[in-house]
Amino acid sequence: MLYSLRSIALLMLAAGVSLGVFAGTLVANKKPDPRPQLNRQIEERVKLYREYYGLDDLKTDEVRRELSRHRSEVRSLLLRLRSEHQNEFSDLVAGTERRIRAITESTTEAPGK
Repeated sequence: MLYSLRSIALLMLAAGVSLGVFAGTLVANKKPDPRPQLNRQIEERVKLYREYYGLDDLKTDEVRRELSRHRSEVRSLLLRLRSEHQNEFSDLVAGTERRIRAITESTTEAPGK
C-alpha cells in the first residue's frame, strides 16, 4: 500500500510538471498584440483620415502624431482635473456604486449567490 501511494504521488507530480511545461510553452509561443488598444484606436482613425483625404505617408504620420499629442493632452487634463476635484470624482463614483448596488440588490436571483 505504501509503495502504491508513493507511486501515485510521484506520477501526479510528474503529470503536474508536464502540464506546467506544456502551459509554459503555450504562453511563450503566444505572439504579442502588435499595438496596444489605445494605439489601435488611433490607427483606425489615421486609416480613416488617410482613406478619406488620400494622404501620403508623410501627411499620415503627421496626423498620427497630432492624434497622439491630442490624446496625451486630454489625458493630462483629465488627470489634473481629477486631482484638483478629487471630492467631486469620489462623490460621482460613490453615487454610481450606490445606484448599481440598488439595481443588483433588487434582482430576485443573484448568479454569484
